[in-house]
Amino acid sequence: MTNKNYPSELSNWAKEAYDWIVSEGISDGHQPKKLVTREEVWEMLYRYHKKYGK
Repeated sequence: MTNKNYPSELSNWAKEAYDWIVSEGISDGHQPKKLVTREEVWEMLYRYHKKYGK
């Protein structure tokens, strides 16, 4: 990995997934350790479906 501006609380093992999820527009990548609401999960699933679903 290069010297990217990752959130300080992001685990090293999650950086590849973080890069992908942000570059694909599925999540904004903010607050990676914060609990997620059902609405946020729905929105991420919906964005994934719009991009990759059938």
